[in-house]
Amino acid sequence: MYIENKLSFMRISRMENFMSFSDWMNKKVKKMNWVDIACVKIAVMFFTLMIVAIWQNLATIEWYWYLIPFVIFSIVPLKTAYCKNK
Repeated sequence: MYIENKLSFMRISRMENFMSFSDWMNKKVKKMNWVDIACVKIAVMFFTLMIVAIWQNLATIEWYWYLIPFVIFSIVPLKTAYCKNK
């Protein structure tokens, strides 16, 4: 019983830590303007190119394997940006 209570407490405290991290990140992102967000995107693009340059096996993958995760991960932000809130 003690172990079960301890495990449930650990799960709850992890979730609280995640929620506080999420709240912290939301506050930071709200301070950004469109130029800051564009700079973050460009930095991520160049970081990705650096990873591909270091690990050349990534450059041999067919193009559609990059397109699939792009489409999957684009759905949520596009839905947030263009769909009406209920």
